[in-house]
Amino acid sequence: GSGTDLSNIELVGGLDNGLGVFGGTCNVSNILVWDNDNDQYDLDQAYSGTINNFIGIAGENTDHMMELDGGEGSRQGTLTLQNGSLKLYNLNGRDGGEYADMRDGCRAHMENIFMWNGSESSDFEIDDDLSSDNYKNGLITIVSHRINVDHLLSGNITIDDIYLDKSSNGDAFFSIPPDATIVSTGPTGGANKSEFLQWTWADQAGMLADF
Repeated sequence: GSGTDLSNIELVGGLDNGLGVFGGTCNVSNILVWDNDNDQYDLDQAYSGTINNFIGIAGENTDHMMELDGGEGSRQGTLTLQNGSLKLYNLNGRDGGEYADMRDGCRAHMENIFMWNGSESSDFEIDDDLSSDNYKNGLITIVSHRINVDHLLSGNITIDDIYLDKSSNGDAFFSIPPDATIVSTGPTGGANKSEFLQWTWADQAGMLADF
């Protein structure tokens, strides 16, 4: 329930998702997910809490930084992701995974998120018609996203390249442009990394130097 607050958490090296929340309304703050396989943040089954001040550091096998699903059956909920920094995995041309995947009637508010180090094919996508309709109807909101692609020479290097509606509608991001900007410096917004210093393994290993 919403009376449950989880804070100051580091999840490292799992063989599936990093943080997986399925349903409920608990709130999570100051969370760092690093080098987990599959998705770093997997939120599903009408989860409607808030993830605040979060960091994601992709590993070699990371699929999506964020996989956001809607409810099952009649239950619906809107999740909130705010103040986040997401570093994808891009080493020697290896596919850096995806920024985000929204599916199954996703409802979400995403605000102040900084993303970087993606590959030429990394995208922030809507997958199904219901999620596409939700975006167009204001049930998915994107506020103050910043993406640094200075390391890329081609591929997904513009907002139109990165934010894609892959549903049969195919037009969500054309009718309502996302509040997102390509930036040349970083970090620009996103998480407050001071909350993760000294106590996290990521900090001790030097993984937060460019956050």
